[in-house]
Amino acid sequence: MVSVGFSPRMMMIVLILTNLVNYIDRGIIPGTSDHFYSFIGATTSGRSTSTYFGALQSGFIVGFSVGSVVVGHLVHTRSPFKLAALGLMIWCVSGFAAGISRYLKSYELLLIARIVSGVGEASFITVGGPYIQDEAGSAQGKWLGAFYAAIPCGTAIGYGYGAIIADAINWSWCFWILIFAMAPLIFALGLSKDDGSKAFNNTHIPHIESNDEESNDYQRNPITNEAKEEESIRNTNSLDIVSSEENTSSLKIQTNYKPGVWEEMYLCLRQPTFIFVSLGYAGYSGALIGFATFGPSILVGLGLWKSSSLASISFSGVLATSGIIGTPIGGLGLDIWTRTRIVSRQIAALEIAIATITIGLILVAFAANARTQIIFIIFLLFGTIPLFAATAAMNIAIFESVPHANRAFGQALAVMIMHGFGDVPTPIIVGILKDKYAPACAVSSHGHIKDDDDCDQQRSNLRLIGIGCACWLFFSILAFSISLVKARIPSWRINNKDESLIAPILSNFNHDQQHTPFISNTTNNKESDDDTLLDEPALLSPPSSSHNDEDFVRRRNPTAA
Repeated sequence: MVSVGFSPRMMMIVLILTNLVNYIDRGIIPGTSDHFYSFIGATTSGRSTSTYFGALQSGFIVGFSVGSVVVGHLVHTRSPFKLAALGLMIWCVSGFAAGISRYLKSYELLLIARIVSGVGEASFITVGGPYIQDEAGSAQGKWLGAFYAAIPCGTAIGYGYGAIIADAINWSWCFWILIFAMAPLIFALGLSKDDGSKAFNNTHIPHIESNDEESNDYQRNPITNEAKEEESIRNTNSLDIVSSEENTSSLKIQTNYKPGVWEEMYLCLRQPTFIFVSLGYAGYSGALIGFATFGPSILVGLGLWKSSSLASISFSGVLATSGIIGTPIGGLGLDIWTRTRIVSRQIAALEIAIATITIGLILVAFAANARTQIIFIIFLLFGTIPLFAATAAMNIAIFESVPHANRAFGQALAVMIMHGFGDVPTPIIVGILKDKYAPACAVSSHGHIKDDDDCDQQRSNLRLIGIGCACWLFFSILAFSISLVKARIPSWRINNKDESLIAPILSNFNHDQQHTPFISNTTNNKESDDDTLLDEPALLSPPSSSHNDEDFVRRRNPTAA
């Protein structure tokens, strides 16, 4: 089969553009809300249109849930980029079906198509983050910032793009045009000689050296040492502990371990920081998506704009600007903050996330209560810049909360939690509240309020709904704060690292003796008297919380002490 030798930098650009196109697709429905409200009214019972609308925007979670688990597990045995290409082909089919549903006048087909589109997102989101983190190296904050900047930028572009194309032709073409935009990206992923497997390679062996100079350095500055060894210590598949002293023995434990789905899930969910980081991400996502989905229609209902098309274009312009500014700045800021604080990247990421989301919450709450267009735009712009700045930090916190080789599955599981507790229920809840407490402020098929007089009396309810979306961020701040506290506790941090090293070995012993890791004891110029070391079962148990990382290494190589 023909393959093309794209550079890692080129593949990172391909992944960023893929994310951008996907989220342009996500912005189509809220950006053309008047067209879809009219479609829903004509193809359903006509009642609870906002609830049906919210279901369209959040329905993709079903496909995403299935796709993320499958892809997150298969990356250990299949080409990650080819899996992404296959998922995006399914995404194209779903886009074609979504466009056809308008001509068939079928809300059910449109909903199914949006559900299936989640498979496409799962296929490359699961792969993209870990690949970029590995290939970008010390600039990972900058590159991950660009990757995740595609989410707000794509959604914002989708608002304006959807409104323009739907008014000029119809909303079916909004989906169909994006299929042509996605096609070259699918070819690039499918034909790349670099299949992306290095980021998920189970034969990656961390190298931990122990000698007098390193030991002294650890004692002088344990925080610096911890930050340097943060990535290498957390590997679930193989272990290489080498004493660099001359004429001493070395102990090597290797295993070609392939974890099962439940084992990967167990490894991720047993990390307390991972659970709370994922819940924090859910609160963040729920606030943004709830506000973004109904933002244009709420703005029209509040009388700030007269037409939903104009509101969508203005709203998308502000979000695109803040996303372009905020997300890369957040990534660069994380790189600088990590070097300045000299702490683990996980702690630095959580600190950045808490600070930026707190600032964003205050400013966005003021935007939701604005009485004029200019006040709304100013507070929304300066409120969403810090919110988007938190994106790279949140995702790096997720990567650093799970074992290295399980990052793809961890990312998939975190996004499932995010969708399940965040951006899936929020649009539906907001839609129900809007139907119940502000039914007169519904937007007509022409993009205007149906009943201005009755809507005037219900505008205070709309403002409360908007403020309520912003206040969802309180949950995010609380969860991230708990994660930060747990990340700072040595017993949690050290045990997480040690268990991630030993868990696959324990699994091998428990499941099948033929998978027992090969253990060799090699000596350099003299006989080793440490053969009994390999027979002690206690060595395969995680150390108590009183031991530090160096103690953990020396227990397995006493000659380095």
